[in-house]
Amino acid sequence: MLVYGAFGVSLCSAKTAIGVNVNGLGTQLEDLSPDGMLARSGTVWVRMFVDMSKHRGKSLAEIQNDPSISNFKALHSQGYKTIINLKWATKGRDFPGPDTQGRLDDFDVMRKVLASAGAENIDIVVVGNEPFRETNIPFRDQDMTDWYKRMANEIKNFRTNNSHNFDIYMGAFNNLHKIIERTTVLTDLMQFAKNSSWIAGIDLHTHHENIEEWQEVLDYASSQIRPDQDILVTEFSLMRWFKSHNAQQLATSYANKYYPEGTTNQIWQELLVLQGEKDSQRWHHFNAMHDFANSQKHYLKNVFRDYFHQPQYPVRIATFALRQNRFLNYNIKADAWIYNGIFCFSTCSGEEKNFLWSADFTSLPKQ
Repeated sequence: MLVYGAFGVSLCSAKTAIGVNVNGLGTQLEDLSPDGMLARSGTVWVRMFVDMSKHRGKSLAEIQNDPSISNFKALHSQGYKTIINLKWATKGRDFPGPDTQGRLDDFDVMRKVLASAGAENIDIVVVGNEPFRETNIPFRDQDMTDWYKRMANEIKNFRTNNSHNFDIYMGAFNNLHKIIERTTVLTDLMQFAKNSSWIAGIDLHTHHENIEEWQEVLDYASSQIRPDQDILVTEFSLMRWFKSHNAQQLATSYANKYYPEGTTNQIWQELLVLQGEKDSQRWHHFNAMHDFANSQKHYLKNVFRDYFHQPQYPVRIATFALRQNRFLNYNIKADAWIYNGIFCFSTCSGEEKNFLWSADFTSLPKQ
C-alpha cells in the first residue's frame, strides 16, 4: 500500500481521487499498452468531453466510428473509470425551445453519443461542459436554463430506459471565485441540481492565478449543494499564474547557460524556442531555473491537501491534464496552457514525464 505521509493522507483515508483529463482530445487515449501514458500515470479515472455540435445529424454508426469516442469506450475494458462531459457549443444560435425539431435533434445526438461511448459502463455523465463559455451572452437567459433542465431530465430518462447506472452531474461551472460568474442562470441551474434528488452534484472548472482562490470557489459551491451531493473538478490549473509571467525576462542562470553571448528573450519568446528545440533537459532546466515555475512545483499536492481533501469540501474526483499540447503560435498574450500536462509533448523529445506535476500526481490517491 502506498502511504502519503508527507502531508497526512493515506490511500485508505482519502475521500478524493485524482484522475486525468484529455479535454476533447480522445486521440490521447489510443495507447492502452503498459507503456502508454495512461498506464504510466497510474490513473484510475479518465475524463473527456465531446463536442456535441460535431455530431448533430450523424448516424449511430458514424458516431460509433469517431476515434475519440471509440477510444473512450475502450477504456472500460481496461478497467478505467470514466467521466464524460457533453459539450453543447451553441455557435451563435439560441437554444431551441420546447417541442421544436432542434430540441429533439439535441436529445437524439445525446442518446447516440452516450450509447456509442459505452453508456452501460460509463461512471459519470456531466450534462454540460462549460455552458457559459459555450453560449453567447445574449442567449444566457431563461431559455438556456430551461434547455439544460430538460436535457438533464432526458439524460435521466435515457439512463432509466436502458437500465444504466451512471451518475449525473450539472456543470461545469467556471471560476466561481469571481462574483461576475455568479449569474442568475448559474444560480438557477445550481438550484435545479440541488432540488433534483437524482443529480449527484456539480462539476467545476477553475484555471486561476492564486491557489488561495480555491477556498472562495469551494466555499460558494459547497453552500449550493445538498449534504448528500458532491463536487467534481474536471479541469483545473494555474494557467493564469503562468500567463502573468509571459513578459518576464529570462532568469540570469538560465540565460547564462543557454545564451552565453546574451539575449533579450522574454518568457513567451523562450516558449517558442523550447517548442522548436524539443529538448527535454532544456525544458526541465527552464522550469527549475525560473522561480515562478519552480515555486509551484507542488501545486497538485498543495491544492489536494489544503482544499480537495478538507472535510468541509465534498470533492469526489479532480482530473488534471494528461498531456501537454503544441502551442506553436504562442505569444505574449497567450493563455499559458503550455505548462499543463503530466507528460510533456510540445517541449520534450518524446512523451516524457513533465518537470512539473508528474511526481505529485503519482503520489496522490487515484480512487
